[in-house]
This record gives sequence, C-alpha cells and structure tokens, in this order.
Amino acid sequence: MSLRASWLHSQALVHPAHPALVVGTQALTFEQLARRVDSLAARLVEAGWPGETVGVWLPDDLPLVEAIWAVPRAGGVLVPFHARLQGPELAAYLADLHCTRLYTTRTLYAGIEKDLPKSLEVMFVEDALAGAGSLDPGAAVPEGTLHSILLTSGTTGRPKAVRLTYGNHRSSAQSWRRFLQITSGDHYLCTLPLSHVGGLGILFRGALAGFKVTCLPKFDAAAVNLDLDGGAVTHVSLVPTQLHRMIKLRGGRHFSGQLKALVLGGGPAPPELIDQALELGAPLVKTYGLTETASGVTAFRVWEHPAKRASAGRPLGSATMTIVNAAGSPVPAGEVGIIAVEGPSVMEGYLDSPAIGGQLVTDDRGRLDEDGFLYVTPDQLALIISGGENVDPQEVEQLLLGIPHVKDACVAGLPDTDLGQRVVAAVAAERGHTLDEQEMIRACRQMLAPFKVPKSIMVWPALPKTPGGKVQRRNVLERLLREA
Repeated sequence: MSLRASWLHSQALVHPAHPALVVGTQALTFEQLARRVDSLAARLVEAGWPGETVGVWLPDDLPLVEAIWAVPRAGGVLVPFHARLQGPELAAYLADLHCTRLYTTRTLYAGIEKDLPKSLEVMFVEDALAGAGSLDPGAAVPEGTLHSILLTSGTTGRPKAVRLTYGNHRSSAQSWRRFLQITSGDHYLCTLPLSHVGGLGILFRGALAGFKVTCLPKFDAAAVNLDLDGGAVTHVSLVPTQLHRMIKLRGGRHFSGQLKALVLGGGPAPPELIDQALELGAPLVKTYGLTETASGVTAFRVWEHPAKRASAGRPLGSATMTIVNAAGSPVPAGEVGIIAVEGPSVMEGYLDSPAIGGQLVTDDRGRLDEDGFLYVTPDQLALIISGGENVDPQEVEQLLLGIPHVKDACVAGLPDTDLGQRVVAAVAAERGHTLDEQEMIRACRQMLAPFKVPKSIMVWPALPKTPGGKVQRRNVLERLLREA
C-alpha cells in the first residue's frame, strides 16, 4: 500500500535541512526525521498493521516521536498510552479500545506481560529500529479520516476514548499557529507528555509551521529555567504546577526577552501564580482546552488584558462557544452554566458512539463575560487535576473498594500550592476490621499511575451518606478540607 501524506513529510520535501526535533542528545532535521519515520512505517506495513488500531506505550523519547508519525503514515490509528500506566490499567484500556496491536520496548513489556492478553500482537522498538527510509510524499488523506484515539479522564466511569481526525488536528494546529504568530525561525520547548493532546499538538504545529521542537523526556524545573534563560527558546507550554516550581527557583529573575509566549493550561491557575509570572515579565498566554477539542480551544495574551487575568480567553480560530443550561438552551452573559463548543477542531466523537458533528457539550461549567471571555468554574467534586494530570476519582475509589475490608471510599482533590490539587481519600472499614493507610497506599501504587495514588487516606468510622445510601461527596470534601 502507499504511505499516507503527512505534514512532517511536506516540510521535509520543502525544507529538508531545517532543524525539526531535539530530544535527549539527538537533533534531527525534517528530512532526517521523515526518513526514520518512513523506515518504521514500512516495518508496520510489512507486519500487516495498516488499518489497525495501534497502541504505543513508550516514554517521551525519539522512538515515541517516530511512532506518533509512523502509525498514521502507515495507515493505522494512533493510540498513545501514558508511559507511567501500570499493567492492569494498560490491559483495561487496550480492551476498551479494541486495540490488538502494541508497540513498546522489550524492557517495558517484560514488566507487564502477565497482565496483558495472550492474543495481543506486539512489536518491539529493538526489532524495528528506524533506519534511512525512502522519502515518499505519500497519498493525500481526506480531512475526515480517523487519525488517533486519545484517552481522557472524565468525571464518571472509565476514561473516555476520543476519536480525532486529521482535520481536527490540522484545525487546532493552524489556529494556534495563527494566534501565536509562529514562524519557521521559532523554537518551541515541549514539557508536556507526548501521550497527551497538549504534547501532540506541539509536534503537529511544528510540522505545519516548520519550526524546531525540543521535547523533554522528563520535566525538571531548573533545567527548563536554564533553557528559557538561554535565549534560544521562543515558546513553551506549561501546566500550573510546572510554572509554580519554576518561579520558586527563579529567585525573582525575569524571563528572557526572547521568549514570545508562555502558554499556560491544563487546569485552573491560582491568581497569585498569574501575578507572580507577570511580575517576572512572562509573556503569559492562558488557555482552556480538552482532548475532545484537539488541544486548547480558547486563549488570550494576559498582558494585553490584565483585568481579564482570571479568564481562559476567547475561542481560537473559527471555534464558537456558548454557555447552556441543563436543557441545552443558551444562558445570558455572566450566568454560570455548561460550556459548549462548536468548530472544526471538535472531535468526531467518542469510541463506539455516534459522530457529534462538530458540536460538543462538555462536562465543564463556566461563564462568558460581555466581551466573550470564558471563566471556568472549578468543580472539586468531579475531575481532579493534579500536576496537570487528570484523575478520575471513581477510578481510584473502585480500586480502594477492592482492598480487603474497605466498605466505603470517597476520593477528592484538595488545594495544593505545588500540584494545584492533591489526591486524597476517605475510607471506612467493614465492621470488626481495621485498615492501615500505608498498606492501602502501597496497594494503589501497584495498580495506578503515580499521579493517581492518594497522597493520604483518612480512615473514618463511617462516611456520610444520603437516605438512599450514596456517599455525600460534598460533606466528605468539607471534612477533608478541615482534617487532611
């Protein structure tokens, strides 16, 4: 079969020698990266993986970048998994996504093989090392073609699987390119996981606009400060926890004048953090986005509208936003309701669900002011955002309830100056039994990614419940705020 066209390969044909990617100790031009991608894509075709849903479970390093481009290039559907997932989590997600192919390393696979189905077809990085593949322009791909399926933590049940098309990713990348006024001479520092839509979006913007992207295998506040102070980086995307840690280390030192945009998203930012960043001369761009909108869907330059600093900005590109009530009817400006988004970056739909036609009613609440700026209303009873990572409280609760002698469990996010929110839990034991906090935390560590593990677990005689027997989350949260 013919390989599919890609934005990366378009740049490689026009600007082959232009710097494209720095990751770890390796620096590649667009042509060098494209040839490595084509070598891997050819291996995927030989293995009969075109048309398949391909899970990629790798750390943020060059093999992951190559796979991100190679899987769609070879005609597959990309499903990147967070490298910190535990075996049982990965197995459950593979089953949910009907994913029967996995690309990973032998070392990673050896640690979780016992948790995965025997029918899973696995390809190892060590057996498919990218060489110097031919530079094929590739066949044109319709915008509505499915490109990737990304997982996002929702407020209930298992994480949702989001279907994103080529058109979704292109629209988002183009909107950000225009908003940031980014050019081929710019240099974007990517500190976000490449398994998340935020990190992927930076790679796609780089290929469309032809600028260099440096991907960090792991976030280190001191190292990022050095990179920004060096003057070569023009753009960086951060979550509030990352920016907080960086400012603590800066000692009042201003940001480099070469930095054009510090994009801040991934959760609510405390007002004091915004003020500190502005005082240090940060060119702060705030954004609100979802996996369902292929990255940020609103943005604004905070220094241009300082009175709106609590806002998340206005819609990007051709996207539109309304606030609706429970019946789906628009509410007046200033009134809090449910955030609804419409536009070309809105997902095709959730996996195994009908297409939504570019119109999304989110699970988030907020309001629009008279100038169209969005103000998001945090909900401490729903999704927890800890260090920029989404945590579904019900997922953690189900694990706690599986621990012997745990009768009831409730998980919440409490304010944290470093993480934004920290995960905590309250549990009650079955009659006649006792529970040990550290043993429960160890059990969570064996089954959950580290950012989902409760920082503390309070053992109470009983959890408050409604007359119908449901745990009263708000009452639990209020008590945790007092005691934790």
